[in-house]
Amino acid sequence: MKKLLLLSAITLTGSLLHFNATAQQNNSHIIDADKFTEQQFNALEKNVPNDGWVQMNYQGKSYLLNCSNKDYRMNVGLNCAEGNPVFVIEYTGSYRDGDYEGIDFASSRNQSYADLKVLVDGKSFGNPFSDKGKANAGPFIEALKKGSKLTMSFYNTEFNPETGKDELKLNRSIDFKTAHPELLDVKVDCNS
Repeated sequence: MKKLLLLSAITLTGSLLHFNATAQQNNSHIIDADKFTEQQFNALEKNVPNDGWVQMNYQGKSYLLNCSNKDYRMNVGLNCAEGNPVFVIEYTGSYRDGDYEGIDFASSRNQSYADLKVLVDGKSFGNPFSDKGKANAGPFIEALKKGSKLTMSFYNTEFNPETGKDELKLNRSIDFKTAHPELLDVKVDCNS
């Protein structure tokens, strides 16, 4: 009986240590940006984890961001009270000579591209950020919770002299790591 109690105590202690280590790891991906200096805030991607999703709390609101791509930072709202999911992708200070830092490359609200294809681990979900793609938003978010790589492929329209028609041409594809998918369930501010 003593051996059984000792074995149970060891197992319980190991489980509690694992739970505590997991909780501490997850807490490192929840950032209180109100405590950042102006310099830290301006160099956000250098001051937050870069392996996937990060919850940033700032001025009473929560935001979800991803700094896993050295050239681009993505802010995303997936768990919104109203409307479709939203995203903004900005250049970081690592892009080219750093002059573009903080400038938006693309967003779901100000579409400077002809088309967007969103992939999770190579599976296409069209554009779940658009009105016509909102039917894919639920399956996209569920796949994102299980996936390891998010790819955002942006297309421009260019005239093809051979066909005499405007055609989509890939501008660029941007990859992000998707560690810490539990943060995708956090209610975030989608209106800022």
